[in-house]
Formats: sequence, C-alpha cells, structure tokens
Amino acid sequence: MFEGSQSIDQDFLFAWLVYLGASLVFLLIWYLLTKPIPFRWVRVFLRLPAIAILLTPLHIPIHNMQSDQVYAPAVASFGIDLVAGHTAQAMNVLPYLATAVGISLIFGFLYLYCFPERKGKK
Repeated sequence: MFEGSQSIDQDFLFAWLVYLGASLVFLLIWYLLTKPIPFRWVRVFLRLPAIAILLTPLHIPIHNMQSDQVYAPAVASFGIDLVAGHTAQAMNVLPYLATAVGISLIFGFLYLYCFPERKGKK
C-alpha cells in the first residue's frame, strides 16, 4: 500500500499502549480511592463503570492503515469530537458508552447477588 503505512500502524500501536498504561494507572488510583468505602455495593458500582468507560474500544475508519479492523478508545474519540466541535459525531459514540456502562452495572449487580459478602470474614 503506502510507503509510510507501516509507521502509521506502529504509531497507532504505541498510542494504544500509552493509553492502556495511563488507564491502568488511573484505575489503580481509583481502586485505592474507593477502597475505604465501607459499603461493598457502592464500591462495585463506582469501579465497574470506570473500567467500562476507559476500556471500551470503538471501530474507527482510518485510511492508510494496513489492518482492516482499527479500534480506538471510545472515551478518547468522544472527547476529541467534543473538543473539535463535532458534537453530532460525539453523540453517536454516547449510546455506545452508555451501553457499556449499563452492561457493567448489570454484571456488578449479578456479582453482588451471586457472591454475597461473608459476615465472619476478617
């Protein structure tokens, strides 16, 4: 294809690695900040949407890429569209993020229902 397409693929992979690293650092800090909350269900319902929002990928069309399936972080795409003034494109991503958060909350409810906290745990 294009002469520089291999470099674009490598840059895209590097950007994903940087984003995932920053997301994992944020999630670790968020986990530590929510750890002192005494109610287990509040902790779960604060942690799972953060994970869903940060780690939800979104298919994006990019020309000059060798691979057909190109994904970007949905929250980054949403933020860039808002900052750039493309509110119509940003609103197309919003239901996708809302669905990811809703599914994570359902899994959180099922987790709390299936694994109740033991009273004698120390």
